[in-house]
Amino acid sequence: MNRGWCTSTWKLPRLAAGAGSHERLVAAWKARFGDRIWAFTRGEAVAGGLFGEVRPAVEGRIGDVMIAARDAVALYDGRRMRPTAMEVVGQHGSLTKAEREVPLLCFTAEGRNRRRG
Repeated sequence: MNRGWCTSTWKLPRLAAGAGSHERLVAAWKARFGDRIWAFTRGEAVAGGLFGEVRPAVEGRIGDVMIAARDAVALYDGRRMRPTAMEVVGQHGSLTKAEREVPLLCFTAEGRNRRRG
């Protein structure tokens, strides 16, 4: 079975699959990782609004299959990543509430312009 190749982040890799193997690839990932991931095809992602409105001209840029981490797991393709990449403390990019609802802090800095010299 063609397992595809990974691109993108460690929390939401996008995979390329051979023609007609999208559903088999999704099933293989679900069998391996179970409830620790969401796995879906490009068509399911587009139909579900995952990327908002997708123009037909750019739809082909989306991977054939996407794997989204549900759990404290990061998915690496060791053939393409440096070993130091796995030492990163925080991983992000999935669909969990914690990763979608990142707090935003806004503040203004007040001061006066001073001449130096």
